[in-house]
Amino acid sequence: MAHRYAGGRALSEEVLEGWHAAVSQFGPHRRRGQRALDVGAGSGIFARAWPRWRQCEVVALEPEAAMRSEIVAGRLPDDVHIVAGRGERLPLRRASIHIAWLSTVVHHLASLDECASELRRVLTDDGVVLIRGLFADSGAPPGLRFLPGWERALSVFPSTTEVEATLSAYGFGLVGRTEVADSGPLTIGEAAKWIRRLRHADSFLARFTDDEIAAGLAAMDARDTDQALDAGTLTLLAFSVH
Repeated sequence: MAHRYAGGRALSEEVLEGWHAAVSQFGPHRRRGQRALDVGAGSGIFARAWPRWRQCEVVALEPEAAMRSEIVAGRLPDDVHIVAGRGERLPLRRASIHIAWLSTVVHHLASLDECASELRRVLTDDGVVLIRGLFADSGAPPGLRFLPGWERALSVFPSTTEVEATLSAYGFGLVGRTEVADSGPLTIGEAAKWIRRLRHADSFLARFTDDEIAAGLAAMDARDTDQALDAGTLTLLAFSVH
């Protein structure tokens, strides 16, 4: 599953540069000595990207051993350190992190409250929390709207309002929200292939029943598989310490 997830979540350089541009407006902007925490690093896509974006050391925090193996299997910069752990209990010193990066991970947390408390503990006073993801109020990816029940599946994810309220309770204030073009299937046919590949390896697809997946794929297969899809986006939320 980890290997399928890594392949299905690969991002092009164009998409990565879009995220680079989006996060670059948020501090801190120290020239050196920064440490970024990648919470739920997965296969290490962004753990590898952050040292190229800024002169920083990266702590890639990932609870699953199979995912940590995927990080190791790729090219890993010397300034990326892999650590086993979860967002609700960060194995880090107080005020040791300048940038906390949470990419498509908030909905996996057992407790956003506990994670927010831990982030405030480990973050410096000039630090930022950057959250990339799919939220209940940000809309489903275009290729997945063929699946019956996508509104119900999306409603299980936290909303941006809920995330903001929780982080606010622990001393963070929202300083920016933007929608960023993200990689995704470009055609109906590519979307169908993506669904078949990641049916049991994607948290959003896991919200659908087998009958809903089958009905959605049948509807997609009946269409012109080369028909282009609208460009998909994910939301970036940026928080600073009050």
